[in-house]
Amino acid sequence: IVAKTPMVVQVVAAGNIIAGEPAVAVIQVYPQQFIYKNGEVIHSAIMDGGPNAQSAMLQFLKQVNEKAREKGIIPDSLSGDIGTIPGDDLFTAIRRIATMHGKVHVEAYVDGDTYSSGPVHLKLRITQMPVFNDKAKMPAY
Repeated sequence: IVAKTPMVVQVVAAGNIIAGEPAVAVIQVYPQQFIYKNGEVIHSAIMDGGPNAQSAMLQFLKQVNEKAREKGIIPDSLSGDIGTIPGDDLFTAIRRIATMHGKVHVEAYVDGDTYSSGPVHLKLRITQMPVFNDKAKMPAY
């Protein structure tokens, strides 16, 4: 194959095989492209703090996965995932959101420049949203 730009070649076996058997595989070729710069936000959302933090975070990460896929990250051929986040960081984020009350702003951003071959190394930024008390803003007469 002759290409003017770098390419990513992915060979995916059609199934499990035993050593010595012929392998039926699909060869996929993708252009290697610059996708994200270090610190770029992939996705942000507002979620409720409290006891549903784990399910909310897992749903958020699915959305991050979809956004990165749409932008051109090639998913892992086995898992379909596009990124990695250290387990300790994820558990810390879930625990932190679980202890918060009200609305929480969560951002997933890139830790390092990333090309289409991935993976996307993720970091999370979590911020408690301010609570506005409308009664406190009303002028006293």
